[in-house]
Amino acid sequence: MILVRSHLQRLSGSRAIAHLLILMVIVLVSCSPKVRDGKKQTTLEPNKPQMLNKSGRSDTTRVPTDNIPKINAKTDVPFAISLLLALHLDSVSADEMYDLKRSRETNISLDFYQGLLFAFDSLAKDELRLNLTVFDTKNDSNEVKKILVKSEVLNSDLIIGPIFNDELLPAIQFAKSKQKFVLSPLAPSTSSAFNNPYFISANAPIELHGKKQAEYIQNTFDAKNVIVITGKSIAEQRYISAFESTLKNSSKKISVGKVGSSNADLQTIDLQLKKDEKNIIFIASSSPSTLTRVFQKLKYLTNKYEIVVFAHPLVPKMESLNFELLLPLNVHTTSADYIEDDKLIESLFYSEYRKKYKTEPSEFAMNGFDLGMLIGKSISKNGKDISKIINPNPFNGLSGVIDFQQVEGWGVQNTWLQIVKFKNYKFEAE
Repeated sequence: MILVRSHLQRLSGSRAIAHLLILMVIVLVSCSPKVRDGKKQTTLEPNKPQMLNKSGRSDTTRVPTDNIPKINAKTDVPFAISLLLALHLDSVSADEMYDLKRSRETNISLDFYQGLLFAFDSLAKDELRLNLTVFDTKNDSNEVKKILVKSEVLNSDLIIGPIFNDELLPAIQFAKSKQKFVLSPLAPSTSSAFNNPYFISANAPIELHGKKQAEYIQNTFDAKNVIVITGKSIAEQRYISAFESTLKNSSKKISVGKVGSSNADLQTIDLQLKKDEKNIIFIASSSPSTLTRVFQKLKYLTNKYEIVVFAHPLVPKMESLNFELLLPLNVHTTSADYIEDDKLIESLFYSEYRKKYKTEPSEFAMNGFDLGMLIGKSISKNGKDISKIINPNPFNGLSGVIDFQQVEGWGVQNTWLQIVKFKNYKFEAE
């Protein structure tokens, strides 16, 4: 049985708003519908990830899982989940529907919700018993604070969300003070999650990306010259710090130089390049305009130097970027959700999702489906002991691997990352 409740108010406004409200007010009181293939009942299973490099794991420091808090034993009482999404449904007027930021946040939230519920529905034959309550955060940290004191949330076995960085801090603090598991499905951890064993992040923090890229350089390239093109934001500085500290601890002798990303700074970068060896360029910026400027300069320099680029993990998702610039640069990065399109289209999930929702699943729908499968299977097997989702066997999902581990100083993280390289006009797994 999957009971879906919604804490959303009635609205006036556009038909689109009404449609969204109806979608979220659905109450499934009886046994959840099973996904069918012809006449045969089928439980959807994620495909195994393709083309993983070795284990796909970063050499992240682990601590024993005995330190993971164990809350609640197996019981016949339904597992209660509070789902916190930025739906923007209780204050959006017809005119505000055209606010691109709100529209994007609503679409991401709904896609994630649909994928999550799709997974729970497909596990109905396993007698999965859930109470799922949905709350609208509006991507507002103050709204999150109000939601976290509600009785339904306080009595939940697991809180999923919020899903955006700006609203995450109250949930991180709540997890530690109330000793209740909070799972962040999309937003990566921040420094505020340090030493918090009750906060679970499904998206690797930027530090792990920097560490993974540095490890790959050490293990793959016989390179001695690395140049870091610096970034400006705090997150970019953390990205650089993890990258540099990993190289510093390497047994190889690697020279690391630095240069800024302004036009004036980039005019001097060739002074640090070497003609007789491979030059590794690490670009910390996540700004499309800055990356365009850097890629244009590096493309010009490939006539004289051998260059291999390691870029920010957001680069593959930048629609405004001119990817023609990347072709001669041997651009690598890390991905927490590498998806091979051909294998996805062949999957049962893809066809059944299209049949049900009349649209193709987005990456956020696949994130929701993968987490739903992992959580649902854990509940069916272990009851209310949510700590059991942390185990030595990584979960192979459609959107990548979920490998929850207790990372020293950070709490619980998904530590799996995939190295990808730009070739044939797309990023492919190495």
